[in-house]
Amino acid sequence: MPSTSTASSSGSGPDSFSSCSHPPCLLAVVLDLTPSVWMTRQMLRQSMDNARIRSGKDVSARSVGPAVVRELASDVISFLHAASCLDRQNVSCVVGVAGDEVAVLYPRQDTMASAVGESGVSYAPDPADVAGRIRTGIAALMERCTRSMAATEDGDGRTAPSGGDGTAAVASALSVAMCIINRFMKFQGGGGSGGPSSTDDSGEGKETILSLIDRASGPGGSGRRRGKNHTGGLLPRVLVIQATPDRTEDYNAFMNCTFACMKAGICIDGLFLPDGRQGKSEPASGSAGHPGGTPSLRQDQSSVFLEQAADRTNGIFLSLKSGTAQSCGGLLTVLITAFLPTDDVRSITNVPVQDRVDFRARCFATGQSVDIAYVCNVCLSIFKDMPTDEDGEEGDCPTCGAVMERVKRLKAQNAKKRKDVGGEN
Repeated sequence: MPSTSTASSSGSGPDSFSSCSHPPCLLAVVLDLTPSVWMTRQMLRQSMDNARIRSGKDVSARSVGPAVVRELASDVISFLHAASCLDRQNVSCVVGVAGDEVAVLYPRQDTMASAVGESGVSYAPDPADVAGRIRTGIAALMERCTRSMAATEDGDGRTAPSGGDGTAAVASALSVAMCIINRFMKFQGGGGSGGPSSTDDSGEGKETILSLIDRASGPGGSGRRRGKNHTGGLLPRVLVIQATPDRTEDYNAFMNCTFACMKAGICIDGLFLPDGRQGKSEPASGSAGHPGGTPSLRQDQSSVFLEQAADRTNGIFLSLKSGTAQSCGGLLTVLITAFLPTDDVRSITNVPVQDRVDFRARCFATGQSVDIAYVCNVCLSIFKDMPTDEDGEEGDCPTCGAVMERVKRLKAQNAKKRKDVGGEN
């Protein structure tokens, strides 16, 4: 008897990936493009190349300097092309952050429907179009951030922090990436699982990113991504490529995104690109008054936030040493070998593993490790010293603005309680 399921088994229908063991992937890439940092890297690269030229070495095919933004753009574009080659239904998006500026580089709003069709099937875009849009978006974002940095003085002569302090709003970019994942899941859900809400983005009762991704991840509930047990839909994951030190004041926001990804089963991969300067660390904002110039959380060789996020979400974190590992195709090699494989492939390959993750408590103002600290009872921000106002009195929490009051020592309270009990006896 002839089979009646030839059409569904041919793998050509909109829901053909439902029967496959490897569902298509939704890859969201977050790029740190803060101009001040990348200009510094460009100067370091030029200085190192000039030194090699003076020593008689050829730098045309081999450079030992840190990666520059031109190489970052080319390697990320090639990485996205490689991801699309794994499955024609794979979908990618790119979010850029430069200082306090965050923008979606690809896809733009006018191309969202073409990136993921209404039937839930993604269509491979033109590689040249993808590359052009990403390069144009990078240039526009860095130019906008540069203009913001140029307007550094306000009426009081103070300096605006939009990237001028060498940091970026990576937590904001990660939040935007999760919103983009939500948009993609709504478009993809038009063909079956994880369907969009019946109301628009401004209406009541719309589904959240967690519920949409959880529904698209199958009936087993939330948790780690399910790989072969996935019953349909896109498998979302995030790759953060960071070049600036962590912002200590963004720790709560960054960890909130991490916990949301944990609940939704979204993997966060992290790649940190140090500039190669040895023995340098950036003082955190607000640490100028602390004696000794204690090194802050904002080390230029790694990102504690990304380490913790990758560890909590079962992702991969790498701090790529400056030199040939970042230049002359080294960055692209790392992206493809370490971050391109999905969970199913990583389980059978030798992927980088974090031996130790720094989970020490750190002051949100100075970045210093602390054993005893003051904690805001509203937002749980940690401070080595009690925040004070202009008069030196107990002030408000710099993070959430709640009033922070000094709590009496527990030992003194217990001693008074014992004394009262003894007097009654």
